[in-house]
Amino acid sequence: MKLLKGTLIGALILCMIVLLGGSSVLASQKTIKLKGGTPWGENHRNSLGLGYFAKQLKEMSKGNLIIKTYFGGSLVKGKTEIDVLKSKVVDIASVTVPYHPGVIPDYIRASITVPFVTDFKSWPWIWKNTDWYSGYLKKLGLHPLYACYGELVVALVKPIENIEDPSLSGRKIRAPGLGFTEFIKILGGDTVTMPSAEAPAALATGLAQGLYTTLDTWESLGLNDVCPYVYVLNVPFTTMHCMTEAKYKSLPDQAKKMIDEAAAKTTANQIKWAETYRAKLMAKYKGHKKVKIHVLDDKQMGLWKEKIKPFYEWARKKFDPEMSKYLADCEKAWKATHTTEFPGAK
Repeated sequence: MKLLKGTLIGALILCMIVLLGGSSVLASQKTIKLKGGTPWGENHRNSLGLGYFAKQLKEMSKGNLIIKTYFGGSLVKGKTEIDVLKSKVVDIASVTVPYHPGVIPDYIRASITVPFVTDFKSWPWIWKNTDWYSGYLKKLGLHPLYACYGELVVALVKPIENIEDPSLSGRKIRAPGLGFTEFIKILGGDTVTMPSAEAPAALATGLAQGLYTTLDTWESLGLNDVCPYVYVLNVPFTTMHCMTEAKYKSLPDQAKKMIDEAAAKTTANQIKWAETYRAKLMAKYKGHKKVKIHVLDDKQMGLWKEKIKPFYEWARKKFDPEMSKYLADCEKAWKATHTTEFPGAK
């Protein structure tokens, strides 16, 4: 009798374990649906990055972690990126630094515009080993996920007369904000601030004679006809994509683990995408009657750096001690990822 009683109790315990385990498995398989968006069209790097991230999560979760994407500003517009995250309109969105004056600290907004101190090799070192590109987001209650990479370019209606002594005198250039504006002014140009989506009309009507932007933005806006002279500065520009920290913490541990893994894969994928994008675009426009894409060589970068020396002085004077600390970390990153001398910001 005792043996039978013990057997029954053991069986009951086993049943409970199976049932509880089964319910846990079912719970882990419950579909989680998220919404993500960017202000740009589906072929822009930020939209491609979000699409890749969504694809990775869907595959990892076997269809149980789904992101519905919204592009072209349908839910997320440049100046509302942070607002739509905090108001739960979307769960994932790009956070474009120049679009958020008064919210993102000015020294951060300026630091990402400093030319010739980072590249696609050194930037990831800064991301992994410092909090320059994540700390300010965390202070805003955001959870950084991954970065989408582009290259800064100056695109013009008419070419620069002397590439070794660049001047934008007499031209009004669209610049998205702090740092970008000072760079253009030091080269002799005037600036106008507007959303990138308004740039084509401004260029076509003569309100602007060029823009300071990224290579993929120039292409995605279809500016090859009105703004065909493109100068690639060899300077990376990154946009972080985030969730709110509260949303991230609310997810099951397994979902968070998959999100972390998908985010790391997305950042790596976006670096590769950016490294090959320029070559693909140059091949596309090779021999084009109007479009001329010029990549600054080492000598030209040195001459441009000398020309914009007042920019570095302005950045340090305006934003020290933070700016000098940032530039010191840029030098550490360069030495850790290159065998060549740090270009510097002097």
